[in-house]
Order: sequence, then structure tokens, then C-alpha cells
Amino acid sequence: MPKFITRVELHNASPEDYAKLHDAMLMAKFHKNIVDDNGVSYDLPTAEYSSHGPAITATQVRDLALATANATGRQNWVLVSQYEQAAWSLRPSQVGNGLADLLARKYVPPAPPPNPFANYLTGGPASTALKRGS
Repeated sequence: MPKFITRVELHNASPEDYAKLHDAMLMAKFHKNIVDDNGVSYDLPTAEYSSHGPAITATQVRDLALATANATGRQNWVLVSQYEQAAWSLRPSQVGNGLADLLARKYVPPAPPPNPFANYLTGGPASTALKRGS
């Protein structure tokens, strides 16, 4: 089964752009880790992904990664390398399968913005000044 390492670089991107890219790449079955012959998982560097699949070519992997990167709306570069062997010096992963982690993640809505009238409504220092007409 062919194995690939894919590097995606977004140009002029924010951390939010990369977060969007990472989630989309996971949904497209790219992984943020690589697994050794003993089944130990290691985290890949930022914006690098591993993938594998039967009867798939580097060109097909590139096209999928490119479409996913283009969905961020940012100009990008994509590089795909097919390999039989790899050697690395990486940190062991702290989490399991990236896709499973993404799907298991619970949505936590952002905190509402502070109410500028909260002090007035609750009798705080601002409400006293407003009531006096200061």
C-alpha cells in the first residue's frame, strides 16, 4: 500500500487559517502523525500530513491536498512524497487518531462578549455615575 508525506504551506495565513486547514485535512483522511513498525505514533511537524491507500498515486494525493488547501481561500504550496521507508526524530503522539479526535471533539461555543451595560444594570460603579448624570 503506497504511503505519502504531504506538506502544505498557506501564504499570508493566520493561525485560524491553519486550524481550518488541519480540520479539513483530517476529514480528507490525512493524518497529523506517522506510525512506526511497532505501532508507536509520532507527531509530524506543523502542516505536514501522512496518508496511505491502495492504488493511489502521488498525483491523486496532491490533487486532494491542493483542493483542501484551496478551500481555505489562501494561496498555497503543496508537496507530496511517496515513500517505502522513512526515518525521523519526532515527539511521540499524545493523542490517537487525528480524525477520531476531531470527530470526538465537543463543540464549545465562544463566550459572549461582555455587556457594556452590565455595571449599570447591576448597580456597579458605572451605574452610580450614570444615575448622577456625571
